[in-house]
Amino acid sequence: MNRYFYYLTLVTMIVNMVGSVPKILFKTKDFGTITSILIAIAIGILFIYWITSFFNQFPGVGFPELLKNHMPKWISTFLLFCFGLMWFFVGLETFISNTFLMKRFLTTQTPIFWIAVLLLFFVSFGVLLSTKSVLYTVEIILLLNLPLFVLVIVELYANENLKWDFIRKAWMYLYHQPNYSSFSAAIFVFLGLFNLSIFNREFNNKQHHTPLQLLLFCVLGAGLLLTTYFIPIGYNGFDNINFITYPWILTADSIKVGFAFIERVMFVFLIVYQSIAFLGLIISWHVGLEFLKSLGSIRQLNRGGYDLTPYLFLLLFWIISLWTSVHFSEYHIMLYAGYLFKMMPPFCFIFLFVCWYIHRRVKTS
Repeated sequence: MNRYFYYLTLVTMIVNMVGSVPKILFKTKDFGTITSILIAIAIGILFIYWITSFFNQFPGVGFPELLKNHMPKWISTFLLFCFGLMWFFVGLETFISNTFLMKRFLTTQTPIFWIAVLLLFFVSFGVLLSTKSVLYTVEIILLLNLPLFVLVIVELYANENLKWDFIRKAWMYLYHQPNYSSFSAAIFVFLGLFNLSIFNREFNNKQHHTPLQLLLFCVLGAGLLLTTYFIPIGYNGFDNINFITYPWILTADSIKVGFAFIERVMFVFLIVYQSIAFLGLIISWHVGLEFLKSLGSIRQLNRGGYDLTPYLFLLLFWIISLWTSVHFSEYHIMLYAGYLFKMMPPFCFIFLFVCWYIHRRVKTS
């Protein structure tokens, strides 16, 4: 299987380790979080299998092209618009979460408006890159940061401050009924390969996914998701973990290392996480922008043979993102993330139904 499949999945998994996903999981820790996580792992692996199998039938073809070729125009136009908005809102959750994270821990004296502007400025360059260039960017930044990320995770597991009794207490809630809020947050971790909707344009050869590779996805996803939930509990306790605003940042600050000038792990973890979150934001908004571009260009925005329509969509991204950054609080971010995550399972099933319909049309034609 192409290595970029792993990159797209891994970025989404890591990005959601620190943001709103763990806070929602901790909020429902007494009401079936562990059961929800286990169900999400099983369904997430099925999603990965279905998505890779579907796009493997159409090498070098993006989802917008499949919609236009195999569905009525009014339906394809509506779906392109809805999918573009959905990917934008997914990226928006990452954007506002990391804007507040930077404000609280890295640039405390800078107004949040200017933090958002600076972040948007750099993200815009990435969003407007070609799809192939985005893939190259993902590979370079991920490979540079992944060793440090693995080092931090290993140190968290090996540190003597990790209290396994807290983790055992969390496991005692295994037999509670699953909770939809925690399930929707957990399944969100496995949705990175839905980005093949656009990135499949760059995969011109059929991919071969073996049972061993699917098992690797399962182990990787399950390991990161269970780590996301249990490690902060092991350091901060089970009873009060849901009252901590940034549980993973506090967890990373619970250990120290003696590597040269590096002592506090929190700052290393923050820099690594922000770099990977930056990738996740670029991926989400690039996919959303490509969906919206597939709607067609606006005639009035064609200047000298150059289409300015993508810049109009990007301007709308800027306006909405700046407004939410200024007017949202951390409480509003949690509300927004909760609603977004609850929408994702129905959205995924609608997406897979459209894939099934396209496959059926191609098979019978």
